[in-house]
Amino acid sequence: MNIRFTFEAVIGTICLLAILFFGSIGLIALALFVLLPVVVKFTKCTLDEREKVLFYKAGNLTFGITVMALWVIYKFSGHAINGNLIGEYWYYLSISTVSLIHGVSGLIVFKIS
Repeated sequence: MNIRFTFEAVIGTICLLAILFFGSIGLIALALFVLLPVVVKFTKCTLDEREKVLFYKAGNLTFGITVMALWVIYKFSGHAINGNLIGEYWYYLSISTVSLIHGVSGLIVFKIS
């Protein structure tokens, strides 16, 4: 599971930075999400009961932090980074943020327990 969460965190970070700095051209980075099922398939990880509970716990943590992150995106929607207005790409920034947060929270939950 650590490989999956690491992959999500890395891809979320890449997408977030690509969209912030390159705007509509950076949306190409979202295509990297297609590789997630491939990574999961090749790791052949079967979850026991404890890991399933931790996976759901990571999902709950992700939801709580994502609500705060979406509020931050909303508050900064009028600002521009590198000439790209955050409000124009709020949906794609939200997708990237959810992936980044889910990856990091999953790594934290699995490290703690």
